[in-house]
Amino acid sequence: MNLVLPAPAAAFLPHAPPMVLIDQVLFVDAQRLIASTRIQPPFPFYNPEGVGIHIGMEIMAQACGVYAGWHDRVANKPIRPGLLLAVRRFMATTDRLLPGSLAVTAVESLLSGEELGVFLCTISVEDHPLAHAQLSLMRPGSEREFTTLISGNHG
Repeated sequence: MNLVLPAPAAAFLPHAPPMVLIDQVLFVDAQRLIASTRIQPPFPFYNPEGVGIHIGMEIMAQACGVYAGWHDRVANKPIRPGLLLAVRRFMATTDRLLPGSLAVTAVESLLSGEELGVFLCTISVEDHPLAHAQLSLMRPGSEREFTTLISGNHG
Protein backbone atom coordinates (compact mmCIF):
# COMPACT_ATOMS: atom_id res chain seq x y z
CA MET A 1 0.00 0.00 0.00
CA ASN A 2 1.37 3.41 -0.96
CA LEU A 3 0.56 6.14 1.56
CA VAL A 4 1.33 9.78 0.80
CA LEU A 5 2.80 12.29 3.25
CA PRO A 6 1.83 14.59 4.79
CA ALA A 7 -1.29 12.69 5.77
CA PRO A 8 -4.12 13.44 8.22
CA ALA A 9 -3.31 11.67 11.47
CA ALA A 10 -6.97 10.93 12.24
CA ALA A 11 -6.94 8.31 9.46
CA PHE A 12 -4.57 6.18 11.58
CA LEU A 13 -6.24 6.49 14.98
CA PRO A 14 -9.33 4.77 16.38
CA HIS A 15 -10.29 8.10 18.02
CA ALA A 16 -13.05 10.42 16.89
CA PRO A 17 -13.00 14.21 16.93
CA PRO A 18 -12.71 16.19 19.07
CA MET A 19 -10.26 13.88 20.86
CA VAL A 20 -7.77 13.61 18.00
CA LEU A 21 -4.80 15.70 19.16
CA ILE A 22 -2.48 15.11 16.19
CA ASP A 23 -3.08 16.97 12.92
CA GLN A 24 -0.61 15.64 10.36
CA VAL A 25 1.83 12.77 9.85
CA LEU A 26 4.98 14.36 8.40
CA PHE A 27 7.37 11.38 8.31
CA VAL A 28 7.24 7.69 9.11
CA ASP A 29 9.58 4.73 8.69
CA ALA A 30 10.06 1.35 10.38
CA GLN A 31 11.23 2.89 13.69
CA ARG A 32 10.08 6.54 13.76
CA LEU A 33 7.21 8.89 13.18
CA ILE A 34 7.08 12.67 13.14
CA ALA A 35 3.72 14.41 13.44
CA SER A 36 2.45 17.94 13.97
CA THR A 37 -0.22 19.63 16.04
CA ARG A 38 -1.24 23.29 15.66
CA ILE A 39 -2.14 24.78 19.04
CA GLN A 40 -5.27 26.67 18.05
CA PRO A 41 -9.04 26.17 18.06
CA PRO A 42 -10.53 23.58 17.66
CA PHE A 43 -7.77 21.81 19.65
CA PRO A 44 -9.79 20.25 22.52
CA PHE A 45 -7.67 21.70 25.35
CA TYR A 46 -7.07 25.08 23.70
CA ASN A 47 -6.86 28.08 26.01
CA PRO A 48 -5.88 31.61 24.93
CA GLU A 49 -2.97 31.35 27.38
CA GLY A 50 -1.75 28.06 25.92
CA VAL A 51 -2.12 24.35 26.50
CA GLY A 52 -0.62 22.85 29.65
CA ILE A 53 2.49 20.84 28.82
CA HIS A 54 1.05 17.86 30.72
CA ILE A 55 -1.33 17.44 27.76
CA GLY A 56 1.87 16.64 25.87
CA MET A 57 1.76 13.14 27.38
CA GLU A 58 -1.49 12.44 25.51
CA ILE A 59 -0.11 14.06 22.35
CA MET A 60 2.89 11.71 22.62
CA ALA A 61 0.63 8.71 23.24
CA GLN A 62 -1.49 9.56 20.21
CA ALA A 63 1.64 9.95 18.07
CA CYS A 64 2.59 6.41 19.14
CA GLY A 65 -0.94 5.32 18.19
CA VAL A 66 -0.57 6.96 14.78
CA TYR A 67 2.75 5.09 14.33
CA ALA A 68 1.02 1.78 15.12
CA GLY A 69 -2.03 2.64 13.01
CA TRP A 70 0.16 3.60 10.04
CA HIS A 71 1.94 0.25 10.18
CA ASP A 72 -1.40 -1.57 10.58
CA ARG A 73 -2.75 0.21 7.51
CA VAL A 74 0.37 -0.66 5.47
CA ALA A 75 -0.05 -4.33 6.51
CA ASN A 76 -3.79 -4.23 5.62
CA LYS A 77 -4.74 -4.86 9.26
CA PRO A 78 -7.49 -3.08 11.18
CA ILE A 79 -6.44 -0.13 13.33
CA ARG A 80 -6.81 -1.13 16.99
CA PRO A 81 -7.30 1.00 20.08
CA GLY A 82 -4.56 1.07 22.69
CA LEU A 83 -3.87 2.03 26.27
CA LEU A 84 -1.13 4.14 27.78
CA LEU A 85 0.43 1.96 30.49
CA ALA A 86 3.31 4.09 31.75
CA VAL A 87 5.06 7.41 31.29
CA ARG A 88 8.67 7.40 32.44
CA ARG A 89 11.06 10.31 32.82
CA PHE A 90 8.67 13.01 31.58
CA MET A 91 10.69 16.23 31.51
CA ALA A 92 9.59 19.63 30.24
CA THR A 93 11.34 22.96 29.80
CA THR A 94 8.08 24.93 29.76
CA ASP A 95 4.70 24.77 31.44
CA ARG A 96 2.66 25.26 28.27
CA LEU A 97 2.46 25.07 24.49
CA LEU A 98 1.75 28.59 23.29
CA PRO A 99 -1.28 29.50 21.17
CA GLY A 100 -0.54 29.37 17.46
CA SER A 101 2.59 27.26 17.88
CA LEU A 102 3.24 24.20 15.74
CA ALA A 103 4.14 21.35 18.09
CA VAL A 104 6.15 18.67 16.33
CA THR A 105 6.12 15.27 18.02
CA ALA A 106 8.77 12.68 17.22
CA VAL A 107 8.43 9.10 18.42
CA GLU A 108 10.99 6.35 18.12
CA SER A 109 10.06 2.72 18.69
CA LEU A 110 12.36 0.97 21.15
CA LEU A 111 10.19 -2.14 21.40
CA SER A 112 7.34 -2.91 19.05
CA GLY A 113 5.38 -6.11 19.43
CA GLU A 114 1.91 -7.20 18.45
CA GLU A 115 0.45 -5.98 21.76
CA LEU A 116 3.16 -4.01 23.57
CA GLY A 117 5.30 -1.03 22.56
CA VAL A 118 7.88 1.23 24.18
CA PHE A 119 8.68 4.61 22.61
CA LEU A 120 11.00 7.56 23.16
CA CYS A 121 8.98 10.72 22.52
CA THR A 122 9.86 14.40 22.10
CA ILE A 123 7.70 17.47 21.51
CA SER A 124 9.47 20.43 19.90
CA VAL A 125 8.46 23.89 18.73
CA GLU A 126 10.65 25.65 16.17
CA ASP A 127 13.28 22.90 16.59
CA HIS A 128 13.49 23.52 20.37
CA PRO A 129 12.68 20.40 22.43
CA LEU A 130 10.08 21.31 25.06
CA ALA A 131 9.18 17.90 26.51
CA HIS A 132 10.34 14.32 26.31
CA ALA A 133 9.40 10.98 27.88
CA GLN A 134 9.46 7.24 27.46
CA LEU A 135 5.98 5.75 26.97
CA SER A 136 4.83 2.15 27.31
CA LEU A 137 1.63 1.28 25.48
CA MET A 138 -0.55 -1.78 25.00
CA ARG A 139 -2.88 -2.73 22.16
CA PRO A 140 -5.01 -5.75 23.01
CA GLY A 141 -5.33 -8.30 20.21
CA SER A 142 -9.03 -7.68 19.55
CA GLU A 143 -11.80 -5.18 20.18
CA ARG A 144 -13.37 -7.70 22.57
CA GLU A 145 -10.14 -8.01 24.60
CA PHE A 146 -9.88 -4.20 24.70
CA THR A 147 -13.48 -3.82 25.93
CA THR A 148 -12.99 -6.52 28.56
CA LEU A 149 -9.78 -4.89 29.75
CA ILE A 150 -11.17 -1.36 30.12
CA SER A 151 -14.47 -2.51 31.63
CA GLY A 152 -12.72 -4.42 34.42
CA ASN A 153 -15.09 -7.32 33.80
CA HIS A 154 -12.55 -10.14 33.55
CA GLY A 155 -15.15 -12.72 34.40
